Formats: sequence, C-alpha cells, structure tokens
Amino acid sequence: MQRGAIRPVLIRAALLLVASTAWPAAAAAGTTPLNPSVQIESMSCPSSGSCTAVGTYTDGVHHGQGLLLKQAHGVWAAGIQAPLPANAGTNPVDPAKNTGIADVSCVSAGNCTAVGVYTDRRNEDLGLLLSERAGRWQRGVAARLPGNAMAPAKDRKSVADNLVLLSGACTSVGECYAVGNYFTGANTLEPLIVAEHNGRWQTGTVAPLPVGASVRGQRAVLYDVSCLPAGTCTAVGSYVDADGDQQAMLLTESGGAWSAATEASLPPDAATSPAATPIALDCVGVGDCTTVGYFQDSHTDSLGVILSESGGTWGAGTQATLPSNAAPPTSYNAQTTVLASLACPDAGDCTAGGSYTDAYGNTQALLLSQTAGVWGTGQEVTLPSNAERTATDQTAGIDAISCPTVGNCVAGGEYTDTAENNDSLLVTQTGGVWSPGTQVSLPANSGQAQYSAIDAVSCAGVGSCTVIGTYQDRSGGTLGYTLDEAGGLWGAATALSPPAASRAEVRLAVESLLVPVGKDATVESISKAGLYDLPYVALEPGRLTVDWFSQATRVPTLVASGRANDRAAGSGELALRLTRAGRSLVSAGRALKLTSSVVFKPRGRQLITATGRFTLAKAAPA
Repeated sequence: MQRGAIRPVLIRAALLLVASTAWPAAAAAGTTPLNPSVQIESMSCPSSGSCTAVGTYTDGVHHGQGLLLKQAHGVWAAGIQAPLPANAGTNPVDPAKNTGIADVSCVSAGNCTAVGVYTDRRNEDLGLLLSERAGRWQRGVAARLPGNAMAPAKDRKSVADNLVLLSGACTSVGECYAVGNYFTGANTLEPLIVAEHNGRWQTGTVAPLPVGASVRGQRAVLYDVSCLPAGTCTAVGSYVDADGDQQAMLLTESGGAWSAATEASLPPDAATSPAATPIALDCVGVGDCTTVGYFQDSHTDSLGVILSESGGTWGAGTQATLPSNAAPPTSYNAQTTVLASLACPDAGDCTAGGSYTDAYGNTQALLLSQTAGVWGTGQEVTLPSNAERTATDQTAGIDAISCPTVGNCVAGGEYTDTAENNDSLLVTQTGGVWSPGTQVSLPANSGQAQYSAIDAVSCAGVGSCTVIGTYQDRSGGTLGYTLDEAGGLWGAATALSPPAASRAEVRLAVESLLVPVGKDATVESISKAGLYDLPYVALEPGRLTVDWFSQATRVPTLVASGRANDRAAGSGELALRLTRAGRSLVSAGRALKLTSSVVFKPRGRQLITATGRFTLAKAAPA
C-alpha cells in the first residue's frame, strides 16, 4: 500500500473562516485562483486505468475537507468532497491536527473502502469509515470504539484527540478491517481493530497484545493491515513490553478471529529499548508476508529492519545493509535509516524503499531488493543532474513503490535541487537494473519555487503504471498531479482538478463579507478614500452585490454599494463606494451602526443572501 504525508504525522502522534481572504472574483480587477492545499495520502488501483486516491484539501473558506479522486478508463475525474458523517464539524479534516483520510483499498473498480479520522461538531475526533459501492461513495460512518474508550472532554474547547485509523484492507466487498489505536479511560493507548461484515461496520475491538505486555502505560498501535482474497489478514504495529520498551508486534486473522500478537524478533544489535516501528506491509499468500520499518540500536541510531513470514512463521528480523557511503552507526545519532515503502510481487522477492544518512550528513534515497529470499545491499538512488550535492543539504527519499513482476518496479519520492526546491523523484527498474532517477516535469501551471513529491505508485503490469503526487502552482497553492505510463513510455504530468465549491462553502463565503475587517474599516479611512475595498473570494462564477444601510432614519439610507460579475473562480477586491448620503454620514466622524446585505447569484443556481449588523468604528488613537 502507498501512502502520503499524513501517515508519518499520525504515526508520530500515534480552518478558519477569514473575511479578508474569504470569497474568487475573476472578471474586472486582476484576480488569482483558489489555493486548495491538496495532500494525497493513498491510492489503490484494482486494474489498469482504474484507480482511486484519497487525501485532504483546503476548501474555499479555509476549512479542511476529505478528498476523493477517481480514474476510470485512464481518465481522472475532478475530485469530490468526501461525504462525511452528518455530525462532522465545519472544519472536519486538518492533517496538522492528526485528522484526515489516511488510506484506501479497492477490491474492484467502484468498490473501495477508505479510513481516517475527522472532527465532529463537538470538537471530538472520531474514526472515519467510508465505503464506495458500485461506483458511488456512501455517507461516511463514525467508528464505534470499545466500551473502555476515553470519554470526550466536557469543556469541548479543544479537540479530544483520542484515536487514529491508519490503514484498511478488504478480503471482498463489504468484508474489511480498519486498524489504528485509541485512548482508554485509564489513559493507555490500545491497538484497535474495526471489522466490517456483510457491509456493516462493527464496534471496534482491542487487538490481542503479546504475552507480557505492559498494562500500565501501554502505547500500542497498529500501523498497517493486509488482506488476501482467501480471507486471511495480517497486521503489524508496536506495543510496550513489561519493561516499558517499545517492541514490534505481528498479528494474523483467519476465519474472523485474530490470534494473539507475537513480538517481532529484532536484529542482534537492537537496543534494549529499540523503538521498533514496522511501517509498510505486503502479503503475497497465506502465511507469506513481509514488513519493513526501523529500530534503534545501542547508539540510538535509527536502522532499517526487515521482517519476513514464510509458511506462517515469522523469522528473525534482518537489518538493512546500507550502501558503502552510509554514515556508520558507531556514534550517537549518526545514522537515520527509515524503510517506508514495500512491494512484493512474489514470495521471497520484494523491494523496499526509504532513506538513509550518508557519510556527509545528507539524507539519500534508498532501495533494497530481495531475490529468492535473500536481501542484497542497499542501493543509493542516483539523483537527477540538478540535485543539491552540498554536504548536509540533500533530503531525498523513496515514499512509494510498485513492482508488477520480479525485477520490474517503479518507485517515487522527492529530492532537493540546487535551488533548494523539493522536486518529485521517479525511478524505474527493468530486468533487475535500476535506472538513474529522473525529475518529474510538472504541469504547465507549476510555480518556480517548488515543493513537490510523488505520493503513490501503482503498476498494473510492466510498462503500465500510474503515479500520483502533489506540486505547487504559480500562486503558491498545492495541487495534485498524475503521471501515466503506457507501453513503457511516460506521458506528461496532468493537474488534478480539486472539488467544486459546495453550497455550504458558498454560503459561508457570502456570510464572511457581512462585516468589514482590517485597518481600513474605520470611519476616518472610508471618509478619506470615499470607498472601502472589500477583499473576497468567488468560489464559482456569478454576480456579487454588497450594500450597507443606515437605520438612523425611518427609511433605511443606502451608505455604500459595490458590484462584481465574476466569470471564474478566484480572489479579488470589491470597491464599496460611498453614496452622497453615505459621504455625509461618515464625514461627521462618528461611529456608525450599519446593516450589511450580501447577495450572490451563481450561474444557473439559486440566490444566496445574507444580512447582518455591525458598527463602523472610529480609528483607535495612535
């Protein structure tokens, strides 16, 4: 499985409406497009040209929302906003607050399951379970936690961050598992498994911990789950043992029952407290799985770990052998190796990707291959010619990998160029030989300053792959892009369209214009200029009208008025010009109690109106 930025945030842990930037106008005065701040987290492709990707984006009123993207017959449709449960808050998804859609798994085209976390109207974090059936996404449901779950905070002033769902996998349509962890009333973190049977999500259960696990101070979590059509599943995670040390654990499900977890056997140089963390998991058959991640040695260096299961038995962990230019883990914190991605086209034949520290302190992209059950020495990815080569300035890594057959893979990630940009990195393997990495040529609207990365890769066959990632456009917004390979040839990167504005977004944007804000929203400033420039964002084409009235007389007096006709989405300023009566009122220099009226007529849709009252105050004394 391939996942993007939110998983590291959630693992390490495991928008506000502003009138001055709130509403796009395109027509008259120069306008700029919306910046949706897209993040891609996971992609699943059950067949060639048929993929589903999930993540998050910032909508037109700066609220975080779940993002669903779909490719059918090789064509990506515009994204849609995830249909969250009815109790979702106005800002339900924010990766910075450990919420978002973290993973998606599709058993066939149009039949997918996505999992994550969202915030409800009471400011409580809840597990998110989304199902697509026959091509239609159903409204999400909240995960039901075990009876010992921590009760929500009574004050509701801060988010009750009491669970995460990190991964989901299905054996068939309507038969799935979601895994993560949750807080109990005893303030422990327990591993969580939520099962779906016959299309209905059950109450979550606590995953069985290894014998001797700590009862007090437990901090367990399941990071990944993999299921086979045969009906068996495997999950990996970490827990705290009786000595208070973080260890890796491995679980297996068969016939609906999860066996007691076993503690992973780590390499001989593992520290007493190894902070073992398995990140990625892949299973090619019943009892044949591989997981990769990292652990700490006695020098607190982070080293790559590989754990393999064969015939239903997990073997001792293997430390990843690094390239010859790697910093030796002989002094404290000299080496940081992380294996974050994995693909196994066959039993005993896998490829892992990640990063490591070289002798100069740079973070380099790393690839390791297993052949006939034997892992070879890691290989440093040869970076593009524009890569930064100054000591300690490189931050390259492999975040996603897919191998349709043994020795034929595509991997993606990022690297730092000489201009200190973060560029998307694409690497291909053919016949067991890795080519030098190439820089992805981004869509035509990409900005000069860049922070782009490949977030997920999926190959239906050799020479037939799909890449999805994120990049920055000219206005600084973060958008999604996709890149397809057909017949061994890569096409041009194409920008992905974010979701259209919802009716609720447009209404919030309209309401945000009722009260002027900023240093120019004073009687003195408006009297001097004869107008007030109202910044706004038009979320869709239409006509916008804003009027201010004074209620000081029996008949309301029009004080200021402004109009805009927007032919496209974008941001701009609407000039609210004083009327003759308005100039007379503000010239007196007194605070004014006014009523504002905002009317927006979207093209082909119903009027949206809002009214409110505010006081146009005098400027504060210098």
